[in-house]
Amino acid sequence: MKKISIILSTIIATALLFSCESEIDKPVLTKSVAPVLLNPDGTREYVLSKDEANNPFETFIWDAADYGLPIVTYYTVQLDASDGDFSTPVALKESTTQLYQNATVEEFNQRLLDLGFTPGESESVQVRIMAANKNSAIDTLYSNPIVLSVTSYDAAKVYPKLYIPGNYQVAGGYGDGDWDPSNEKSVIYSVKENGKYEGYINFAVDNAEWKFSETPCWCEADWGDGNSDGLLDKDGNITMITEAGYYRIRVDWAADPKPWNFLKTDWGVIGDATPGGWDSDTNMTFDKENLYLSVTLDLTAGEIKFRANDSWDLNYGKAEKDGIIAEGGANIPIAEAGNYTIILDLSQAVYTYSIIKN
Repeated sequence: MKKISIILSTIIATALLFSCESEIDKPVLTKSVAPVLLNPDGTREYVLSKDEANNPFETFIWDAADYGLPIVTYYTVQLDASDGDFSTPVALKESTTQLYQNATVEEFNQRLLDLGFTPGESESVQVRIMAANKNSAIDTLYSNPIVLSVTSYDAAKVYPKLYIPGNYQVAGGYGDGDWDPSNEKSVIYSVKENGKYEGYINFAVDNAEWKFSETPCWCEADWGDGNSDGLLDKDGNITMITEAGYYRIRVDWAADPKPWNFLKTDWGVIGDATPGGWDSDTNMTFDKENLYLSVTLDLTAGEIKFRANDSWDLNYGKAEKDGIIAEGGANIPIAEAGNYTIILDLSQAVYTYSIIKN
């Protein structure tokens, strides 16, 4: 009986030891306290001006979130329309560990345009602070929002971009010099500003060599994939595409490591308005001078779409706004028969099309 008692005591002690060890890994938090946005206080009305684009707009200041533990907290200034619920907020900038963040007039105006504000009209925007930690077990906290009255101004939307200098640029129609990181044409964009970049590049030479650069100069780190494993390396070896062509490039810059991929594309138009109907494409050709694809053909009344590689895996149709296309978008109507020139422009951040009756 004594032996049994000793064995049971050992089992219980061992269980308690493992239980205690597992608890060590879990953060024990007291009641968390959300940050409070201290400045601005919402009492001013702002009228933004393009002439003051580079001037300071505001310094957003908040007090620290309190988790009851000395942990690193990342803060994000979030914006939403006055009638929004922050289900799809816009971030002012990248997260910071500081208790403040500055913004210029241009930066704040761009965020208002992201939210769909109408330039020249006084509208209300909600601002709050999000406090988060890389440990998913720790709750994300939010300050109470304040409301600012702001009049925005009209400006061309500026999207984050990655530069792609290489030995293909002159042959591809991107200027007078190869390996030029300052070339504003050989770039790809993050339209959703979420670190995911996409764009089309005309790699017009076989064995094209190139790199990614965050800046229009060789003054910062460049990135390559010399071992062709689909992951970018900082200051890595040259990236290569062996076969010349018009390629879609995608990069997840927010990931670590940074994955990227490419797809060679040959574009055509298809639809019951085209000579081939919905069964076969009419091919488009790439114009190096204008960096777009085009075709001139006879159309009947009906509909068309754009399709890559004679497949529906990648196709573009009409988006909500006229002249804008979206992947998998709606059929594009052709009202009447005639001879048309059709242009597909994938060289900018937002993809567009034009249908011109000759």
